[in-house]
Amino acid sequence: MKKIKVLFFAGLTLVGVLSLGSLNSEPTGSPSAASGGTAESGATCAQSGCHGGTATTVTDRMTTNVPTEGYTPGTTYNVTVSLSGNGRKGFMFSAQNAGGTFKGTPISGSGSKVVFTNYITHSAAINSTAATWTFQWIAPATGTGDVNLYGAFAVTKANTTKQVITIKEKVNTGMNEIAKEIALSSYINNNEKSLTVAFNLKQQAHVKLTLVNHNGQICEEIHSGELTSGAQQYTASTQNLTAGVYFIQAQVGTHTYFQKVLIAN
Repeated sequence: MKKIKVLFFAGLTLVGVLSLGSLNSEPTGSPSAASGGTAESGATCAQSGCHGGTATTVTDRMTTNVPTEGYTPGTTYNVTVSLSGNGRKGFMFSAQNAGGTFKGTPISGSGSKVVFTNYITHSAAINSTAATWTFQWIAPATGTGDVNLYGAFAVTKANTTKQVITIKEKVNTGMNEIAKEIALSSYINNNEKSLTVAFNLKQQAHVKLTLVNHNGQICEEIHSGELTSGAQQYTASTQNLTAGVYFIQAQVGTHTYFQKVLIAN
């Protein structure tokens, strides 16, 4: 009879440990996709089995250096998560449009990692009173439109919060000014149905030169490969393009430059 009681209480103890353990902050990152986005039906760490309670909405846990006028497609921006309080802390981040499609590219920083391809989470929970993680996000292609930056945060097992930052795409305005950094220019020859693109590189870099429409779809790949420094010039046919507004997109290393062109086929 004593042996049965010992086994019974040992079983209760094990269940208790497992139950409490499932509510603790995950020390090496979120085990499930739960940033509060549309793709997860709004689920955060509070609904993913890691934490208890209900995540409250906040506005001060996550910041970004995306300008107020919106993101420039292809540009890399910083995102910072700041948490405070006593206890182990962690987070999960994603960038999605209103329909739940992931947009842009997340790049992990110190103390964080990319998981499930489209999410960033802490790689090690932080116990100090103040915890900060900074990572990066590369803005998506031209024509993507509004993007929601979702964040779910945890301080101890029961203190969970969530935040969303909606950022707009910076369309047209300033594109030619940005292009000046590499002296990006173009010439349309309507008689020959051709487009000539010229630019200048300050140093050797991998360059992908494309022509995209207003929806961000690639209509023509003009060049892709490593280039040395100096003046560059390429010509592409516009024979199969319909008349309208297009954008020359020059991806130089981690930077992307644009110039608007009007094709009158």
